[in-house]
Amino acid sequence: MADIPNGVKAYLMFAGVSVTINVMFLELVIAPMIAPEHQKVIAEHGWMYFFLNMILGAMILFLIISLVGTIVFIKTGFRPRIMAILSWVLGFVLEFTLMKPEWVQSILNLAPTEDVIGAIIVSSIYWLIPWGLPAYLLTRFSIVSRE
Repeated sequence: MADIPNGVKAYLMFAGVSVTINVMFLELVIAPMIAPEHQKVIAEHGWMYFFLNMILGAMILFLIISLVGTIVFIKTGFRPRIMAILSWVLGFVLEFTLMKPEWVQSILNLAPTEDVIGAIIVSSIYWLIPWGLPAYLLTRFSIVSRE
């Protein structure tokens, strides 16, 4: 029975960090400035469409990813570094199989540029955060007991 409060606390930490940093900051503030895909959507459809479709979709995605991360974190007891690596791997699997932004298409066409390298670095940071940072915070501050 003690697992339920721990699970809820862990999920709130995972979801809160993912939605706050990845969606509200990176997707809503940074991405429209640097991602050509986002600039194109905003130019064609406007900010309201961007917010309702792109941001709401990203929020749902990260809530689901947070749930999976919480389950993995509690059930396996992985350390934050392993959680960050798993998050990074999951993110790049999603990028290459489902999302396929322009930089992935450049890599698949064997035509990488400097922009692609920059996108890989930004995407790496983007995907390390959802499981790595919450796992670190939960472990560092002993918010959840995992015995």
